[in-house]
Amino acid sequence: MNEVRISLSRDISELSRLEIDIQKTFGIPEVVVAPLSAGGDPRLVTGAAAGQFITDLLQPGMKIGLGWGRTLFNVLGFLGELSVSQLTVVSLLGGITHVRQVNPAEFAWQFSRLFLADCYLLAAPAIVDSAETKKALIERCGLREVFDFAKSLDVVVVSVGGMASSSTTNVFGFVSDSEQESLRNCGAVGDMLFNFFDQHGRLVEHPLNERAMSIPIKTIAATPNRILVAGGSEKIDAMIGAFELIRPTVVITDEFTARALLERSSSIKENDLRSPDVVKARTVVPSKISRPHR
Repeated sequence: MNEVRISLSRDISELSRLEIDIQKTFGIPEVVVAPLSAGGDPRLVTGAAAGQFITDLLQPGMKIGLGWGRTLFNVLGFLGELSVSQLTVVSLLGGITHVRQVNPAEFAWQFSRLFLADCYLLAAPAIVDSAETKKALIERCGLREVFDFAKSLDVVVVSVGGMASSSTTNVFGFVSDSEQESLRNCGAVGDMLFNFFDQHGRLVEHPLNERAMSIPIKTIAATPNRILVAGGSEKIDAMIGAFELIRPTVVITDEFTARALLERSSSIKENDLRSPDVVKARTVVPSKISRPHR
C-alpha cells in the first residue's frame, strides 16, 4: 500500500497576510490558512493543516473533545505518529444509526486508537425525538458522566455545517427538508454539533436545538482552547456566526475561504452601518494557545 503525506509550509507571504487579516478582522488569536489550488478540495487541505497543528499541540495528560464532519474526518490521515501518555478523547456528539465514514463517535474512536488514548463516547443518537428524551438519557442512562467530564477539557476541535443542500446534515438526511426550511426562517446560517445558530452567533429558537445529543455549546465556549476547522464557499456565513458562537482561539481554513470571509465581513459591515443594531467587531487579543499544567 502506498502512503501519501502532505507537508504544509506556512512560510508563504500571501498566506501569512491572509492569516493576519483574519486575525484582525474577526479578533481570532491564531489563524492557519492552508494553500489550495483552483478546483481543489478545501476539506482535504484544511484537514491536512489541522492534522499537523493538532499533532504539534498534543501533550501528555491532555483532554481533547472532538466534533465531527467530513472535514474533520480528513484530519485522521495527517496526524503524526507519536506516543502521548494519559491522553483522553471525548466525542462531543452522539452517533448516527446509518453509519458512514463521518459517524461522529467513530471519528473520536479512531482518533483515540491512533494515540492509545482513553475515549468517552456519547452512547445515544445524535438527534433524539424530544427534549424530554434527551434529559432522560443524560440523567438516567449514564451520560451525565460524559457531560460533566467535558467541563474539564483542555481543547475542543470542531467544525461547522452550512445551510446549503450540499451540507452534511442535508446530504445524509439528518435534518428533513421541512426542518431545514423552518430553521432558515428562524435565521439559522449553520450548525455546530446540530446546534443551529444565526449570523451573530446566537442559537436560534427551534425545537431541533433542544433535541441534539451534544455537549452544550456553553461548555464548548468555556473550554480554554477552541479550534475551529472549516472551509468551503457554502460555509462562509456559518463560519462567521461560529466566530461569535464560541469565539475560537484558533481557526484553520483554506486560502479561498479566507478571502471569502474577508469579503463577506466587509459586506456585513456596510449593511451594519445602515442598521441601528450594529454588532461591533471584537478586539484581537494576541496570545498563544494555552497548554494544560500537569
